[in-house]
Amino acid sequence: MIQRVPRERLMGSLSIEILAIPPDRRVRDLDNLLKPTLDALTAAGIIADDRFVDEIRIRRGRPDAPGRLVVTIRQKGA
Repeated sequence: MIQRVPRERLMGSLSIEILAIPPDRRVRDLDNLLKPTLDALTAAGIIADDRFVDEIRIRRGRPDAPGRLVVTIRQKGA
């Protein structure tokens, strides 16, 4: 897994893109992934607070075990 974690928590206007790759073909609601993902990014110290997120895009990938989320964060205007 490749991770490029910033040294300082990201602040300002942030754009987040999430690619949800499920582990199997069971039906899942994408919107159920948003809150825990944003909370985890905050708890891990990657973003200062989810109030800085101005744009979110989430899409479903093709099933691939064991499943994963690919999260891309951009500072808008940077």
